[in-house]
Amino acid sequence: EENHPVQGLIVNGFIQSPGVILLGENEIALHPIVGDRVTVSLDEIESFRERNYFNGSLLIFKTGFRLRVPNHKRLGFAIPKSEAGPFRLALAEKLLSGSFPRAG
Repeated sequence: EENHPVQGLIVNGFIQSPGVILLGENEIALHPIVGDRVTVSLDEIESFRERNYFNGSLLIFKTGFRLRVPNHKRLGFAIPKSEAGPFRLALAEKLLSGSFPRAG
């Protein structure tokens, strides 16, 4: 659901913090408890990976997304597996539409 707040874990640079993640029509907004808020347009994202590990820790009952975005050295978030579907779909649609470069 668009703009439905999801609690999760946010990594921005070397700061890892719990926070709220919002999926908008064409953007993902990360609102950590500690650190600066980051809003990323889906068009800015060069690629993404789903992760089971985050900063060396195993994610249990969570899905991690590592985003490759210009001007952001390390950016990602982890959310409950039950909430990951809309984020996965939004990112995959950009990949399939040709907005992301394909690996290979």
